[in-house]
This record gives sequence, C-alpha cells and structure tokens, in this order.
Amino acid sequence: MRRAQGGCAAQWMIAAGVLMAAVPSSSAEPVGSPAGLLKKGQWLFGLSTDGVLGRGAKGSGNPSIGLYQVGHYRSYGVTDWLSLFGKVGWAYLRVTDGQAERGANTFGSNLLISGGVKARLWRNAKRDWEWDASTQYVWIGAPHRRGRNQAQWQEWQFATTTAKTFGRLTPYAGMKVSLVQLDYHLRRGGKDVQKSSYKPDGFLGPVLGADYAVREDTVVNVESSYINGAEVTVGVARTF
Repeated sequence: MRRAQGGCAAQWMIAAGVLMAAVPSSSAEPVGSPAGLLKKGQWLFGLSTDGVLGRGAKGSGNPSIGLYQVGHYRSYGVTDWLSLFGKVGWAYLRVTDGQAERGANTFGSNLLISGGVKARLWRNAKRDWEWDASTQYVWIGAPHRRGRNQAQWQEWQFATTTAKTFGRLTPYAGMKVSLVQLDYHLRRGGKDVQKSSYKPDGFLGPVLGADYAVREDTVVNVESSYINGAEVTVGVARTF
C-alpha cells in the first residue's frame, strides 16, 4: 500500500519548506499519528476528545490551566506524504491562580477552530519505519460572550515523531513544541475586574501514541504528551 523510498530527498526539502512557511512560531488531530495513514486523494473523518490536565503557567500565584475539548476533524491527502487537516469543536477552559480574582475561574464553553499540515519526511518501506513532522494552529474563544468571563487561547504546535508498524498497531514517539498565549477578562456584574494573559511555563516535551487499525479503513488513536502538565487525546477516524 505504501510507496518505496524513492525521491526521499526531494520530499524532505519540499516538506520542510511547507512547514517553515506555516510558521509565523489543543490539537486538530493527533500530532504524531503517522502521515502515511492517508494516501493521495483520500479523506479522513474523525472524532476526538482531548484534555490538558493542569498545565503550569508563569505567575506568582502558581497558575494552572485546564482545557477539555471535543470535536470533529477532517484530513485530506494532498500526496502520499503530505496532508492538510482541520478541526471544529467545543472547549472548556478553567484557570486556577492564587493571585486572580476568586482564585479559580471558569470560562465556559468556547468555540475551537484549528488547522495544520502533516508531512512524511522519510520512510523505510521494507522495515515499516516512518519519520513525520507536523505543525498546526489552534484558536479557542467565545467572542460573543459579553458581560461574563471571557478567554482567548492561541497556540502554535510543532511536532516530529518516528513510527514503527507491527501488523495492525503503529506506535510512535517524538517531541512536541507548544507555544501558547491565553488572554482573559474576568467580569463581575458585567464589569471588568481583571484583564491579563498567561503563558505556560515550558514549551517542549515528549509525545507518545499509537494508532490501531480496527479494520482497513478505521483507526483508533491514543496519544499523550507532557509539557509542564499532561495532555491526553483519544480519537477514532475513518478514511474514504
């Protein structure tokens, strides 16, 4: 099903150029899930849920950010080694900060929109090894929410992983960069009482995950990463 290694150097140069052009610096789809999963002209439709289980942020009050999201994502195979993806969903934000108004503040349900590009940089077809890279932008917010707590999450993610296929199972491991800014307004009685922003304390960490092919066109994914706080993603997707 997969192509041999021919033209590898040219693919690497084009893929690197695409990734660099996307750089200006919670995810559309699993960042590490192998790019080789999707072939040229194929679509992938999926559902995923993601949780950031208390990510530490900079600040004297030892702030911690919790983020929980669910959504629908789609990917399209531009070539056998390059795909584009996007996601729309809902996200729930909570910040705990000893220096903030009331200490713990929630920001309700927010719209989530994200998109990115994923590329296979190298592949050994004989031994089923694959090296991939991806970048994506994530925006979370509720512009319509006036008179209540309001937040805007903006994140750039960059990841590189190596995957090895064993029959139906494809585990992968690598590194992930996450650059986040969370701007917020705290309101009481419809009036601003605090306005500021958070930047997580740390931006680089490991990512581990696995794809399991339930059948030829259906894959279940589990992925985890740690950047001064754990993040877990679970999803299921089908190719067309």
